[in-house]
Amino acid sequence: MLRIVAFCLGLMIALPAAFTADAYEDCVQEQDRDRAIHGCTAIIRLDPNFAFAYYNRGRAFEARGNHDRAMADYNKAIKLDPKYAPAKEGLKRLGTSP
Repeated sequence: MLRIVAFCLGLMIALPAAFTADAYEDCVQEQDRDRAIHGCTAIIRLDPNFAFAYYNRGRAFEARGNHDRAMADYNKAIKLDPKYAPAKEGLKRLGTSP
C-alpha cells in the first residue's frame, strides 16, 4: 500500500513539471504567436511573478498588432523586475516608456 501512495505522489509531482516544460517551450517559440500566448499564460498562472513570461507574451501580442495587451504585459514585467531591459525596449518600440 505504501508503494502505491509513493507512486501516486511521484506522479503528482512529475506531471506539473512536464506541463511547465511544455508551456515554457510554447512560450519561447516565435513561429506561432497564439501558441506563445497560450504557453506564456499557462506559465503566468503557475508563477505570476515570472517577468520573462509577461515579456514574451507581450512580444507575441505586439507581433499580432495588439499593442494595448503588449504594453500591459511589458509594464507588468517591469513592475516585477524594474531593471528588465527587454521589456523597456518593447515599450520604446510601441512609442511609450515605463
